Amino acid sequence: MVVGVLHILKHYGAFINMAIWQNQRYSAYQFEL
Repeated sequence: MVVGVLHILKHYGAFINMAIWQNQRYSAYQFEL
């Protein structure tokens, strides 16, 4: 049970990191324009 929760949190954390990275890249792209 605990392992399943940790796995979900790990996967969810990776999704959040990807979303933040995409947002930062988009902001940098907008700034260059």
